[in-house]
Amino acid sequence: MGVDSTVFYGSAPGRSGIIKSLPNINPNGFGTLMQEFIPKDYLGKRVQLSGFIKNNNVLGWVGMWMRVDSVNGSFDNMSNRPINGTGDWKSVENVLDVPEDTSNLAFGILLVGEGEAWLDECKFEIVDPTLVPTTEILNNAVPFVDTTGELNYPINLSF
Repeated sequence: MGVDSTVFYGSAPGRSGIIKSLPNINPNGFGTLMQEFIPKDYLGKRVQLSGFIKNNNVLGWVGMWMRVDSVNGSFDNMSNRPINGTGDWKSVENVLDVPEDTSNLAFGILLVGEGEAWLDECKFEIVDPTLVPTTEILNNAVPFVDTTGELNYPINLSF
């Protein structure tokens, strides 16, 4: 996993995040390329994370994911709308509520099984509360608390 300057969405010059499995791995094994931040600007809002995924020979599935760490946390990894096989850039999104007590927001790309995938042009935006969330409620979630306060916003969204 890392940054790829040869495969990217849009016009050159560009870069994307890449995740690639080892050959002949456990079909249920997974890896992720992720980032997390303290979402001060998003507290009490419905947020959409959008981006573009390109996939190559994905035998399991790939998805963009987002997790909200709060008392009633939420999570979406696209397991109910997986991407597999080989495909060109596809627009994807996660929509989650970010409660006032949220301590951390994490997001990334998840690859289950064998293959490779790229994620590019990620964007966070506050959306209308009528937009339906793509979430599953995390029962008994334990909030993550970052005491460093160093990352209060997402960075490197275009890799």
